[in-house]
Amino acid sequence: MKGFQDDAFSASSRGRLTAVAIQENDHSSGSLCFARNDDERRVYIGLGSNLGDRENYLKKAIDALKKTLEDVQESSVFETAPQYVTDQPAFLNQVIAGETDLPPLEFLSLCQAIQKQLGRSPSIVRFGPREIDIDILSFGTVVLQAEVLEIPHPRISERLFVLEPLLEIAPDWVCPKSGVSAKDMMKNLSVL
Repeated sequence: MKGFQDDAFSASSRGRLTAVAIQENDHSSGSLCFARNDDERRVYIGLGSNLGDRENYLKKAIDALKKTLEDVQESSVFETAPQYVTDQPAFLNQVIAGETDLPPLEFLSLCQAIQKQLGRSPSIVRFGPREIDIDILSFGTVVLQAEVLEIPHPRISERLFVLEPLLEIAPDWVCPKSGVSAKDMMKNLSVL
């Protein structure tokens, strides 16, 4: 939706420097340094919705994210059964990728602001129903473990609803932490 009203989603700077998180020993927060490598700017994002107008929530979230992302790729939309908590409506899931100048923790804040703007209610049940869910799957080659964010996302390898759309737009994606490719993760899921 091109007319999305909140300008807080706009990037403050379009420079080529990007912040890259460096893991600290206490794992409570990431420190930041600057890198010039455009590969470090590539972020993969998983989206999901299983309440209300699911397709519209995905579209609005993507439109808001596009205000900060460049060179955006979008997977197809996949309808999937809920995982973990199965007594809830089916999800629509999608993965997008793009380049950002925001550092990972600022990008997380942006994702959380978009979720709130779109009406996501705090859930009492973890993995429960939601209007919109925006997860950072990976952020360049960054490996970050902070109290509020872990990159790459720790459950990519167990989620078909992430791997299928991820493989559609990034067939050669490899987890920067484990070194395992999305293709191999998918093979491991299919033998379970």
